[in-house]
Amino acid sequence: MNLKIIAGTLTFFFALGLVLAIITNPLIAVIIMAGFSLLVIFIFRMDIGVYLVILSLAAGQLIRIPLGQDSAIQLTDILVVLLSSIWLIKAIITRQKIKSTFLGPFLLIFLYLALLSFINGLRFLEIDQAKVSFFYLVRLISYATLFFVANDIFDKAKKIHSFNKISLITFFTVAATGIMQLIIFPSLAKWAALYGWDPHIGRLFSTFLDPNFAGAFLTIGFIFSLSLLFYAKSIEGKIILLFSSLLNLVAVILTYSRSSYLFLFIAFFAFCLLRSKKFIWLGIAAMIILSLIFPKSMERIQGGFKIDESAKTRFKTWENTITIIKDHPLLGVGFNSYRYAQENYTFSKEAVQSHAVAGSDSSLLFVFVTTGFFGFLSYLIFYLLALIKTKKVFNFSDLIQQRGLALAIFSILIGLIFHSLFVNSLFYPALMVLLFIFLGIISVDYYKKNDTISKSN
Repeated sequence: MNLKIIAGTLTFFFALGLVLAIITNPLIAVIIMAGFSLLVIFIFRMDIGVYLVILSLAAGQLIRIPLGQDSAIQLTDILVVLLSSIWLIKAIITRQKIKSTFLGPFLLIFLYLALLSFINGLRFLEIDQAKVSFFYLVRLISYATLFFVANDIFDKAKKIHSFNKISLITFFTVAATGIMQLIIFPSLAKWAALYGWDPHIGRLFSTFLDPNFAGAFLTIGFIFSLSLLFYAKSIEGKIILLFSSLLNLVAVILTYSRSSYLFLFIAFFAFCLLRSKKFIWLGIAAMIILSLIFPKSMERIQGGFKIDESAKTRFKTWENTITIIKDHPLLGVGFNSYRYAQENYTFSKEAVQSHAVAGSDSSLLFVFVTTGFFGFLSYLIFYLLALIKTKKVFNFSDLIQQRGLALAIFSILIGLIFHSLFVNSLFYPALMVLLFIFLGIISVDYYKKNDTISKSN
């Protein structure tokens, strides 16, 4: 059974379904046509499918379909699950051999332990709770599959170049939307009581509706743009990337997120150590200038050295997580059943209504409490090896696009691990998409001889 037979079968059922939908409900017909179009694109042009996934990140939390029990599925979730499923089905049908990679086996080990922890944790869950936890597990596996998808399809410099452009457009959209949001809609107070979001006031949160996650995403955008800037050949490319870097940097500052400031500082420092130590002085000068332009940012940084209510709440969350870890040290409470473990331990009933309750305030603690010691150890090994692989690609790759991306990823991985100590950013959907695709691209070791390196970025 080949792809032509699959395409013919899909077309037949599409035509039949479309006729029935038009007769009964035109809206359903539109949905069917859109869904079929995506299906065809994902089957025959998976690279375009990845671009659509990246672009969907700009929608943030604005497109959500409630699933009950404070859970929801986002537009990105739908696209990622569809893309990953099609890639797996194609690989099985065509008997495609999955490319051997340095990081792939270690990622699979972590996913296996996450599955094992979920199965082990089922004994603590009710049926409805198990369904929600299973959804999060499927989402994790689907997002992780993007690593193998990217490693499979981005085998040419031209495709990486296109990916870079799509990513820049997405970062620009989130940053520009955030700046407009800060001017037009500076407060989330009205949504806080109605939808469970934190009442952020006078801070940039963009479409993510959270300044900490928006800050992390935009910091990645800044480092990504800055890395490509040093490999751009054309004047137009340099101007565009310089503008993108500055826009993302200003947007990060306006989030007034201390965890994002820490991410920004450490990632930029790692960038300078890898690329050139001379840029550290440029960073210091930029920090002084920005602190004068945005004095509130310095107030937020100074406040980071004080134990305020926010810090007390975070410390309490860490304490609660560690308490649960002590009772479930080996396999954890199950991925992702942390919210229900909190309920069973009667930790803060108010927190159960928050969007943040599904994860701990620390990604590493979240991994430990949900997958146990073995899952925690496997994730740390995967993360460490990702750093080693990225550093190796930066030093030895002959492909300029891959080297620029490796420079960005290495810096991002160093900074993000610190950001994740305060926010569960390692498992935030938008950041997982970027990291798994980034790592998939830099894990490609073979390029065709006739492949040419683009002259501009």
